[in-house]
Amino acid sequence: LKLDLFIVWYENQPIDKGMIIGLREFYPKVRIKGDMASIVDFNYCIHLSPTTLEYQNKVIPHTISVIGEDLIKEVKKFSSDVNVNVGPAFRFMDLYIESDSKLACNNKKILIVLPLSPF
Repeated sequence: LKLDLFIVWYENQPIDKGMIIGLREFYPKVRIKGDMASIVDFNYCIHLSPTTLEYQNKVIPHTISVIGEDLIKEVKKFSSDVNVNVGPAFRFMDLYIESDSKLACNNKKILIVLPLSPF
């Protein structure tokens, strides 16, 4: 399987770290983006903010996308080195709106991994 980009629903759980380690080992040239597309209280979900040690050990994505500017500082709470940006909130968009324009794909393959459970 040839990949150019890997987007993962990211919560900094052990399963996320294992997948990222495997991707970095077997697909070292693939960019990994973590999609953190939910708003939670970071005081109660402290694991969502990666640490400097996690960054140094490369068990987090190359980039983490959040759905609002104010969430960037929450993700960077324990490590200012983490690359965080604002991205789309897929779960809040109507994905079935038909468009008149076609997207140019440039023959790139993108694998998006979403959670198994709808909860």
